[in-house]
Amino acid sequence: LYLGRIVESKGCATLFDAFLRWQRTTGATRATLVLAGRGDPEMPVPSDPRIRQVGSLSEQQKFDALAGATALVMPSRLESLSIVTLEAWAAGRPVIVEARSPVLSSMVARAGAGLAFRSWLELAEIGELLIADPGLGDRLGRAGRRFVEATYTWPVVVEKYRDLFAEVALRNS
Repeated sequence: LYLGRIVESKGCATLFDAFLRWQRTTGATRATLVLAGRGDPEMPVPSDPRIRQVGSLSEQQKFDALAGATALVMPSRLESLSIVTLEAWAAGRPVIVEARSPVLSSMVARAGAGLAFRSWLELAEIGELLIADPGLGDRLGRAGRRFVEATYTWPVVVEKYRDLFAEVALRNS
């Protein structure tokens, strides 16, 4: 599952190429890439039965799609923070990220909640692994949920701000 704007800057061309190369490989496990989000006329989606563009989703539909996905894939190299990655983890699903994204690859490593790819072959290996071993995806997703709960829930964020303000107050007294 890919969630977001379907544009070049989000790595969609790389994703399409890698996914189709994987699927056209002899012996590949048949998979479907579902794209949810707004398209861009300058970023054509390949016409292939293994790629399904479903358009924009409601919040409920988005979380239903995440719950049913093997993984969320986020191919962007340019993310400063990926909300959909956090949403996938909150839904208990693993993420597959572009390894050359310093933010996403380090978040995945810290959370222990996904895998990173650098090439179509690595994306194919990750896809095959997650499809063959659904329990692995579940374990990674649970690690992601724990990471979100420990790092990004409102009580945790508020407490971090309180600590920051207290530290600033101490330094200024």
